[in-house]
Amino acid sequence: SIVQQHPTRQKHQHLAEGVAEIGSSATSFARADTTEARFKFDAPTVGFVLTPVATHVAAYGGDRLRDVPLAAGTGWVIGGACDGLCSWEGPSAFINVHVDPTIIHEVSGRNAELPTIYGFHDPVVLQMALALHEAGAADHDQNTVYQDTMLRALTAHLMRVVDGHFEHN
Repeated sequence: SIVQQHPTRQKHQHLAEGVAEIGSSATSFARADTTEARFKFDAPTVGFVLTPVATHVAAYGGDRLRDVPLAAGTGWVIGGACDGLCSWEGPSAFINVHVDPTIIHEVSGRNAELPTIYGFHDPVVLQMALALHEAGAADHDQNTVYQDTMLRALTAHLMRVVDGHFEHN
């Protein structure tokens, strides 16, 4: 019998782990087994879990630990500087795009602070994040225009997602 993988999992198998600098922004991609991790975001960040995580608890900022289910493709937006702790059971993979606040302002005309949102699904932002990380990890000079354009497109689309999230909630 053939075991079918989740489509999101198939799309990230080739990605290089680590941080890819994209001008004054960056992407980060990691795989991890069952663990507890501290994190710190210094800039507005959009991220996605790429493999389903059955049990996941997290504390963001000064929050207490709470259950935060993570299905493959589930995303989050962290509006600005934030630190926290999370733990989960089973292997996981996740990607984050840390966006320079000046790009948010350039693209949207808004202050760089974004609202914090957990649990959204947007396949366009996810695919852009994966493509952006892959291009940044390749580190070829010809990728600079592509990276710059993709980062601005991701940011513009993310602003639509943020606006739509609050229109429907």
